[in-house]
Amino acid sequence: MLSLFACAAMTVQADSWKRADDEALLARWTDALVKYQVKGTGDAFVDGGVLCPACNFEHGRIADSVYALVSRWKKTGEQRYLDAAAKCR
Repeated sequence: MLSLFACAAMTVQADSWKRADDEALLARWTDALVKYQVKGTGDAFVDGGVLCPACNFEHGRIADSVYALVSRWKKTGEQRYLDAAAKCR
């Protein structure tokens, strides 16, 4: 029987996942989004996007991260998350 997470690389069973794991994952993800978000180029087409750290390319769909960034801002009150969400294009 497959667990909820059926990926062979995943060893976590669905019943062992905790709310703290959700919060830690969201924090790690949103911190990386803020870190790699393009700022200050003066090019409206580029600013607000996120550069892939592996290939230095904007892969797109950054607007999908707005909800996660706003959720993290609501949880922590840290303005940097709200600012990053507002810059997503």
